[in-house]
Amino acid sequence: MSPVDPHKFFLGRLVGADGKETGESLLYKPEDLNTHCVITGMTGSGKTGLGIVLLEEFALKNIPAVIIDPKGDLVNLCLHFPELRGEDFEPWIDPEAPARLNKGLSVLADETAEKWREGLERWGYAGPDLDALNRVDYTVFTPGSTIANPINILSTYDPPQGNWAEGDENIRELISTSVTALLDLVGYSNIDPIQSREHILLANIIEHYWNQNKSIQIEDMINAIDQPPFEKLGALPIDRMYPPKDRFRLAMALNNFLASPSFQNWKKGPALDIGSMLYTEDGRARFNIFYIQHLSDHERMFFVTMLYSQVEAWMRTQPGTGNLRLGVYFDEISGYLPATGRPASHGVILRLLKQARAFGVSLILSSQNPIDFDYKALSNAGTWFVGHLQTEQDKNRLIDGLTTTEGQIDRTQANRLISSLGKREFLYMNVHEPGLKVFTTRWALNYLAGPVTRNRLPMLVEFGLSREAGEVGRPRRQDDNEEETEEMANETKNDGTKPEIAATIGEYYLRTAKSPKELDSDGALITYVPAWFAQAEYRITQRKYNLDLTDYKAALIEDEDIRGTTIRWSDYMTDPIEDDRLSKRPESDAVYYAPVPGWMLNASSIRSRESDFIDSIYRDGRTVVYSNEELGVYGDSKLSEKEFIELCKAKVDEASKAEKDKLTKAYQTTVDRLETKIRKAAADVSDKEDKVKSKNIEKIGAVGEFALSLLQGRRRSVSSSINKFGQSTNAGNALEKATIVLEELTESLERETESYKDAIAAVEAKWSALAEKYSTVSLSPMKKDIFVDYFGILWLPYYTDSAGKLVRAYQAAGI
Repeated sequence: MSPVDPHKFFLGRLVGADGKETGESLLYKPEDLNTHCVITGMTGSGKTGLGIVLLEEFALKNIPAVIIDPKGDLVNLCLHFPELRGEDFEPWIDPEAPARLNKGLSVLADETAEKWREGLERWGYAGPDLDALNRVDYTVFTPGSTIANPINILSTYDPPQGNWAEGDENIRELISTSVTALLDLVGYSNIDPIQSREHILLANIIEHYWNQNKSIQIEDMINAIDQPPFEKLGALPIDRMYPPKDRFRLAMALNNFLASPSFQNWKKGPALDIGSMLYTEDGRARFNIFYIQHLSDHERMFFVTMLYSQVEAWMRTQPGTGNLRLGVYFDEISGYLPATGRPASHGVILRLLKQARAFGVSLILSSQNPIDFDYKALSNAGTWFVGHLQTEQDKNRLIDGLTTTEGQIDRTQANRLISSLGKREFLYMNVHEPGLKVFTTRWALNYLAGPVTRNRLPMLVEFGLSREAGEVGRPRRQDDNEEETEEMANETKNDGTKPEIAATIGEYYLRTAKSPKELDSDGALITYVPAWFAQAEYRITQRKYNLDLTDYKAALIEDEDIRGTTIRWSDYMTDPIEDDRLSKRPESDAVYYAPVPGWMLNASSIRSRESDFIDSIYRDGRTVVYSNEELGVYGDSKLSEKEFIELCKAKVDEASKAEKDKLTKAYQTTVDRLETKIRKAAADVSDKEDKVKSKNIEKIGAVGEFALSLLQGRRRSVSSSINKFGQSTNAGNALEKATIVLEELTESLERETESYKDAIAAVEAKWSALAEKYSTVSLSPMKKDIFVDYFGILWLPYYTDSAGKLVRAYQAAGI
């Protein structure tokens, strides 16, 4: 086990003034969290990592937590793999990473596992520490959806424990918060509970029921709005204060919500009962992660408000304590506790900040937006973790708020320390400890995979990382169970008749491809066996890659037991079925229908399943093309690697030819110029050679004449003879110079020729190298380019052979 204090939270190591770790651990007292905690920092500061580290310490100390996860980051709390095997990490690796990094998925998984092993070892952790996290029971809930574990939020209109005499003020606060949240959900936002007729009426209706210890459902509220169970509101008759015509609008708003198909999902799953969700029967703490990424803003506000209200209601039934009893973590508080405005959530969060410490309930509030904090409310927070902030405005607003709420804060020091923070470094302020500190967070025990998307949530249950909701919470009352048995009621009887199928469910018949005789059957009766069939056309158009692809994906599911709306479609992929093989009617009247699994008849889930099918094509409908960015050559998906290389070579030939032609043209111009000069120089040399020969003859003649004159005794001009000697020497010098010029020009031509050959060779080498610099690019279709052609029940035809066995009457290959 890690060498830390077993009674404290190990969050990281302190950082000194020089920006380096001091080696001193930051050990945090759990009970200090009773005065609540705020974590803030810009995106990328390590804020989520710190939150997970903090919650890991809850798990290691067996302290339960209620966690609100708007983005999917905190689902990472389920991803702890004590054996640190690559295969455990593999399902959670970013599916785009292999194409982006040009590595295989298994290779990336092994590298990630090794990275985590090394990180844990640097911080003194090992497998047993990760295994200790398994002492906690993890459940991921998806309010308003069956994508993971639904939660019955509407059962919260049951009357609370206690009676009016003991806690009427607290119960009325619970009613007020619940009504504000419900009205916000149906479109009445930012209302004043004192002035709003809608709020006053609904609050009085709920109080009327609860006073009689009766539960109230949405249907009861609608009827009570139309015919109130009391005659007056305050001193005025109900019809005068809130006329029936106006009340009808409110009733219609609630009825529209009740009639919405999505409403049914809010009633599914275990009841939101905080007391039953904190510990298992054998005493292990529970982590309840409420994933709300899929909800609209109004739905999020409704759920968050109701969840905090239930925490408050449970809390008031508990005795006071100085120990940390429960952590309530909200990953993004922005908009729920703003500086201005009073959303439905504001009141209950403020009350908990003021009162929950006495009950050992800690609120941990995280945000990347310190501008939108209600610092007056957050003055109740005793611990602050501040990471790197994006702007000076963010930093100044935070320091202003802290200076106001915590008089002992040194503004100059806080400013300097916040400005110096690096990634995963936080300024630490605790009212229970003096001064400001900077620390770096420890390595997370859980794998930080980034936001977990909704389509991956069912994998948590599949891999045993999250409990199924049916095992969590207290049983609901009998009148809340009708939705739970819907699919069981949908199961058809084995009497050969066709079940009633909702109009929203597609229905298709696969044509027979074999005759009864071929199958040793009398063909008297076709038996239709149901399967779920999904087929879609998708297009990927990328001009850059010369890609205009149209393809199809199809899936056929014959499993009888499918849970939820998320299906691992890749397990059921088949070849597409041509349109002419499908019909909207059976081939004869003499048919027998096999029973249909209940999940296929559940019309309420049809839209979610179809959306999930589209998501699967978006993820898996990739096509790989070859790309050579250097050459600007892109091959469509039909090109083989060999064909693409030939395409690159053709581009190389074309591009290199253009460059070589340019070099050749320049070389030819230089050659022409040099050859002209060489010809002139050669002519000059030839001319000077002739002159030299002529002058040599004159020189010889002059010598002869001079010698003869001496022999004959005649006087001859010495200067004339000397002049002829000089002319001969000058001609020789001129010839030598002309010859040197010719030789230099000839050498220049040779150098230009060698330079040209080298340049041509360099061009060929450069382009040949570029031809080999190609890679693969993975392209996915856009969701708007995915078109579902078939989605529904496909009736597969069978004949009964002479042995009484069902045999396929359709061509098996292709589906």
